[in-house]
Amino acid sequence: MISYPLLERNATIGVTAPSSGVSEEHHSLLESALKRMEEKSFQVVTGKTLWTQDKEKSGSALGRRIID
Repeated sequence: MISYPLLERNATIGVTAPSSGVSEEHHSLLESALKRMEEKSFQVVTGKTLWTQDKEKSGSALGRRIID
């Protein structure tokens, strides 16, 4: 059985991009989800590639290697 750790208040959560990134039409949904996590006292960290798409990828090959 898999046992997942419980996150404590003020924990930092890093959100990574799916392989294709998030299309602009879905940014409001993502913003809403991030806001709900912050309202629950979590700190949320996102990278640039979460918000972008480049030829069905979250960014260019070089851009996906750069750590924000």
